[in-house]
Amino acid sequence: MAIVCWGNLGKSANDNQRIEQSMEQYITGHNIDINAHQVYGSSLYMHKSNSLLDHPLGSVDLKKLSQNSIVLFTCFESMDGWSVSGTCNPDILSTILQTGGVQNDFASIALYDTALNNLLNFSKDLFFQTTVIFPSTEYNDAFFGFGYFENPLSLDNFGFKMEDGALKAYWTKNSTPYTYTITGIDITQRNVYRAFTDVDKQEIYFYINGELKYTATSNFPVGTSPYIFSYYLVTNTDEAHHMFMCDLYLEIER
Repeated sequence: MAIVCWGNLGKSANDNQRIEQSMEQYITGHNIDINAHQVYGSSLYMHKSNSLLDHPLGSVDLKKLSQNSIVLFTCFESMDGWSVSGTCNPDILSTILQTGGVQNDFASIALYDTALNNLLNFSKDLFFQTTVIFPSTEYNDAFFGFGYFENPLSLDNFGFKMEDGALKAYWTKNSTPYTYTITGIDITQRNVYRAFTDVDKQEIYFYINGELKYTATSNFPVGTSPYIFSYYLVTNTDEAHHMFMCDLYLEIER
């Protein structure tokens, strides 16, 4: 077998890129690839797909929290700062909203922006999560969400609504209401309701117990409101009705 010397092989100068340049090119491409390390089981894949991000206890500093959002956490340990109509009885880790025993009587609590800076602005991203229980599905209408529920409407809002025993995703544009009926939820149980906006997409997402139930893709709310968040309950009969609220988380873009 003839032995061919490397020096005698044919040469080509079609590509004069050096090895280190080629490596740098591949590394740069890897760094800008948003799907890099997305293979099942890889660290980044697991970090993005896990329902909970697992970090060592005590490893997250408060200075890492966003400075572009206002955040509220409450279990209704006090109603100080809330505007209350009707009867509201705070308890340990919850509060009870109760109407009177007369038809069309209502009760409500609302966070009102006393500085009149219109903190609720639908041109900014908004998020809420709250746990609500209704003792009965009969003879009462209710609303909870960003803004305030009134009749007739004068300001936009969005959240969840109970109407004639039906649970609905609810939102308004220019005070015109829009709804989507959500089925399969027992409102007499402890349910976690979540809704948030994506201003860039002009969409509202409605979740219950961690499951997306509806996405509103049209008639996005507009304007501002001095009412930040509210719970509203009205009775349709001559008897008192109740709504239990266990917690509320808000995040409002500054």
